[in-house]
Amino acid sequence: MESLTREYSLDGYEVCFDEDLARKYEPIVYDHRDYGKDPDVEKDKERGVYFRVMKKDKYAIIQYYYYWPRQISPGYFWKVFDFFAKYSWIKKFMDRFGWRSPIHEYDYEPIIVFLKDNKLNKIAVAGLGTAFQLGHKILILHRDDVDYWGYCKFHTSENYHYGKKQGEGWYDGKCIKENENVFFERTRVKVGVAHFSHVFSVENELLRDRLEFDLRELRNEVLKEWYGTGTFGHDVTDPLSFPHIKFSPPPALEQLIEARKKKAKSIGRTEKKIFEEEIQRLGRS
Repeated sequence: MESLTREYSLDGYEVCFDEDLARKYEPIVYDHRDYGKDPDVEKDKERGVYFRVMKKDKYAIIQYYYYWPRQISPGYFWKVFDFFAKYSWIKKFMDRFGWRSPIHEYDYEPIIVFLKDNKLNKIAVAGLGTAFQLGHKILILHRDDVDYWGYCKFHTSENYHYGKKQGEGWYDGKCIKENENVFFERTRVKVGVAHFSHVFSVENELLRDRLEFDLRELRNEVLKEWYGTGTFGHDVTDPLSFPHIKFSPPPALEQLIEARKKKAKSIGRTEKKIFEEEIQRLGRS
């Protein structure tokens, strides 16, 4: 097994590329609604899952990043929308108000598997959220006795490509012990592509029609290329710290994301009230 010290990690982590371990725990992805396939055959060949193994203390953490060369949306409306969005002055106007075509280049969604003392401990999944949650939440499959959910703020590490920044997000914890037969095939978690944005779900109705991915190594050269596109905003350096999946928008997307947050907070009085009450109750920083 190759063992290396890597640039994109905090001190204390050892990074390696143990393909046997990665294949043993590689998630099984289903795509019953065909969200994960690209109608362009050549484009479809580019998608893959990139992995690396990070070790610290009693933990071995396998990071899987699912990559698509583009995100596309069904329907003619969005194709027309996307045509006009290509004009720079229209794009700037749209970003100001949080509008963006769902058709764009490059898309990345992570699943992170945590082993403690060589046994499965928990899994963090880029999950499907509501519009109020900007379409994303972090699904945490864990071995605690109770389910939990909430909202949190976090900071990226100093080794994050864009430096130390604040981020926020929603999380939803589900107990593995109560759902082992539903979520797993032996050591491999089962997830379905739940939306054309490529986020995942463990709902039974989506666990049909497997979607295969080439397994590739997530080396520094790959990460540098992804960050270089201006679209990859994941902090991969410290997966043990909560909420495990940390997305903080890269500079090119900051205005758009902030505008979307303002829109999200205004979606319905009930949801807004719930949001404000949860912020006060949780009091996380």
